[in-house]
Amino acid sequence: MSDGAAEHESASPSEQEPAGVLESFALEWDDMRCRAEAFDENVASCSAQCPVDERVRAVVVDWLVGVHRALCSQPETLFTAVRTFDAHTAVAPVLVDDLQLFAAAALLLSAKFHETDPPLPATLVHLCALDGESAVSLLLRAEAAAFRSASYKLCSPTAIHFLRLLCRVANHSDTLPDADTASLPGERDDLQTAGACCELVHLARSILETGLVRRPQFPYHEGAAASFYLARLFLGCAPPWPPLAESITGCGVESLLPCAAAIERSYFRAMSTTSRLTAVRLKYSTEGYCFVANSTRRYTANRRAEAMRSCACP
Repeated sequence: MSDGAAEHESASPSEQEPAGVLESFALEWDDMRCRAEAFDENVASCSAQCPVDERVRAVVVDWLVGVHRALCSQPETLFTAVRTFDAHTAVAPVLVDDLQLFAAAALLLSAKFHETDPPLPATLVHLCALDGESAVSLLLRAEAAAFRSASYKLCSPTAIHFLRLLCRVANHSDTLPDADTASLPGERDDLQTAGACCELVHLARSILETGLVRRPQFPYHEGAAASFYLARLFLGCAPPWPPLAESITGCGVESLLPCAAAIERSYFRAMSTTSRLTAVRLKYSTEGYCFVANSTRRYTANRRAEAMRSCACP
C-alpha cells in the first residue's frame, strides 16, 4: 500500500468528508427555512386574529405532550400537531370547551401523516375521555376543519426537523463525545446518529419541547439552533456552538442569544417541581430519555462555568 493511500485511510472522517456533503446540509437547511416561513406567512394571511388565551393554550399543549407520549409516536407527530392546532385556532374561533377536541384532531391528523401505524380515532376518543356515541364523528369533523385551516399542507418543516438536521451535522463534528447509539427502551427516534451523544440529543429535544407550551416567538430554525446550543452549553461541550453548525445554518452565536435566553427561562421554569405543567418534565425524567430532567443542577453549574470562562476571555 502506498504512503498516500495509508495517509488517506488514517485521516479523520471530518477530513475525508467531501465539501459537497456539507454544502448539501446548508442547502437543506435553507430549503426548510423557506418552506417553514412560507407556511407561517400563509397562516398569517388567513388569520382571524382570535388566538387562544396563552395560559389556556399552555394547558392544552401540555396535555397533548402527555397523549403523544402515551401513544409512543414520532417527535415530528407532536410538533406538527401543535403547529396545526395553532394554525386552526388562528384562523377560526374555537370555544374553550372544544380546544381539547381540536388538539386531539390535530394529533390524529399529524399521526396519519408521520406514523406508519397511526392510532384509531376511537383510541384518541378514549384518551380524551370524550363522551357520547357521536364522539368519533365529532373528532373526524374537527380533523377535517384543522386540515382545511392548515391549507391541506402538513409537510412544512417544524422545529424538530431543524434539530434533526443539526444532529446529523453533529455527526461530522469532532467536538462531540462518542456514545453508544443503540436504541433505548421505548424510544422510537432516529435522532441518535453515530457520534452524537444520546444525552445531548434528548436534552436538546426536551429544551425544544418545553418551548411548545408557549406560542412561538422566534422562527422554527432559530428555536432549534438555540436549543442545540443550550444543550451543548449545559453539557459543557466546547465550543457550545460549533463552527460547522454556524457555517451550515448561517447563524452566529450573537444572533442566537435572544432566542436562547427566552428558551432557557422557559426550560428551567418547566423543569421546576413547582410548575403546574408537568408533561415534559415527567417524560424526560425516565430512563428512555437519559433522565435529563433530573440533571438541571449539573446543567446550571456547567452554564455558570461557561459564563465565567467567557468573562475571563479578553
